[in-house]
Amino acid sequence: MLLFIFRALWRNDDGMPNYPQVFLLTLLLLSSVSAIGQITIEGQNSTCICTGFGNTVQYVGDKNCSELYALVEGYTAPFYFENCRFDLFGIPQDSAKLEILDQQGKVVFDTLLTRVEMDPVAYLEVDSMLIVEGAMNKSQLNRIRGIKARYACPWLTEAKVKGFSLVLLDEADQMLEYQVQGSRIPEKYRVQLTTIEKPKYLYIFEIDWIPVGCGEQMNAMIFEIK
Repeated sequence: MLLFIFRALWRNDDGMPNYPQVFLLTLLLLSSVSAIGQITIEGQNSTCICTGFGNTVQYVGDKNCSELYALVEGYTAPFYFENCRFDLFGIPQDSAKLEILDQQGKVVFDTLLTRVEMDPVAYLEVDSMLIVEGAMNKSQLNRIRGIKARYACPWLTEAKVKGFSLVLLDEADQMLEYQVQGSRIPEKYRVQLTTIEKPKYLYIFEIDWIPVGCGEQMNAMIFEIK
C-alpha cells in the first residue's frame, strides 16, 4: 500500500518527480512510528501482574528510560523509571492499560496488563496426580504422598509448605488425626489410614506455608472416600 502511494506521488502529470509531496509523506510516516520495544515482568515476557507482590516492570526499547514515564490505568500518579524499571504491587481491576510515554507525552509503547491473584492453591498428591476436591477410593489412602501448593503467578511455581493437619473420619464418626510436619505424609501415617474399615471423609486443613506476598490465603480440602 505504501509503495502504491509513493508511486502515485512520485511524479507529476508531466512525469517529473514531485519532491515536495514525497517529502511531506515521509515526515508523516516517521512521526507516526512508535518506538520499538517491549516490557518484561520479573524478567519474563509476560503481562501478568500478581497481587500483593512487588512486580518489577522493565522497559526494553530504543528510547532513553530516563526520559520516559509510565501510566497505569487505575492509578492517578505516573510511575518513573529507575534503571529502566519500576515496581507495581498490583492493579485495581482484572486488567489495566499500561502506557509508556516520553517527555512530550507521546506514547512510545502500550499494552494490557492482567491481574493474577497471589493466593496459592493446595493440592493433595496421590501417586503422580494432584487433586483438590472430589472423591477418592479407599485404596488410594496408602498412596497419598503429601500436599503441594502452587501459585498461579507465572514466575512463582510452588509455595513451601511447613505443615498441615490431616483428619480421616469414618462412618461411625471416629477419626484419626495427625499434625504433619513439612509437606510429606510419613509412611507410618499412610499405613494407619488404611486400617480404618469404613472411611468416609478425609480433611486437610490448617496448612502452614511461607508466603511470598501480602495477605495470602490457602484453601482447605475435603475428600469423600468411596
